[in-house]
Amino acid sequence: MLRQPFLEQPGGRSRQVKRRVGRALKWAAWGLYVAPVLLVLKLGFTVAQSRAADYLMVAFVCLVVVFFGLLNLYVLAAVIAWWLERHGRPRLHLPFTRSGADALALLEMETSEVPGEAEAPAAKGNLLRLTGTVVELTPRVTRDEPVVRDLWMPHTNRPTRITELSAFAVRSPGKQPVVVSSAGVPTLIEAPDRGRLDQGLMAFTEQTRMVFDRWVRSGQTSDDAETLALTLREGDEVELIGEVVKTIDHVEHFDLDGHERSIPSVGATAGASPYRRGSRIGGVIVANKRGQTVVIRRLAQD
Repeated sequence: MLRQPFLEQPGGRSRQVKRRVGRALKWAAWGLYVAPVLLVLKLGFTVAQSRAADYLMVAFVCLVVVFFGLLNLYVLAAVIAWWLERHGRPRLHLPFTRSGADALALLEMETSEVPGEAEAPAAKGNLLRLTGTVVELTPRVTRDEPVVRDLWMPHTNRPTRITELSAFAVRSPGKQPVVVSSAGVPTLIEAPDRGRLDQGLMAFTEQTRMVFDRWVRSGQTSDDAETLALTLREGDEVELIGEVVKTIDHVEHFDLDGHERSIPSVGATAGASPYRRGSRIGGVIVANKRGQTVVIRRLAQD
């Protein structure tokens, strides 16, 4: 399972203790390497009838006691971390505040600039930042519907997140477009709309509601549970951060998750393509990877 930055995995403190004890245990093991030298020196001082032999013996015993004490603590921390990882529940930290601020500082990281339209696409693995406008890819699947619909239930016995999304990209004049892969769910940062679960579910498709009722609800989530709803629509101005997983040679036609797609220009009509008479324009696809989620902050609308 992909680790999300807003989920604190169970057993985290035990793993920290395990790592710290492990480092101390390594140093203690180095100390045991000198134990034979202490024994040889003790033998020499014993022959010479010196009290230093007793001190050397005390030092040797202390090294052994410290090593095995740290070893026992390391095994205990490892067992506790193992048990919590399998039986504990992740702890949720909302990535947004009620006012729409970046609660986990997900946007405060070093990023690269998105190349211009005449430049080569950014290399795979680069972390890019782009401020621009959301455009839905063609052929379009939705009509006047959000490209991302995100519903959080943070205060239930089993904190849950429900998301629906359509293929979309972020465009900025003079910059190559950035496509958000639909294989993973981006993290939205905006001021959420508070509501009830029964009301929030009505905005989702019937299939999503059926899956929720069958596999998630399990009789533990009531209809009046508090929800936090976020949406992202075509035309929204956003700030996006994401890691490049694939480059696009030409935005006129490319493969996205097994489907051929195209990127319209900002303000283009449905089905229109702005690239048929122009030069080839490249782009990139970003996706969640190695715990680095795609982050999208919706900017204040005029």
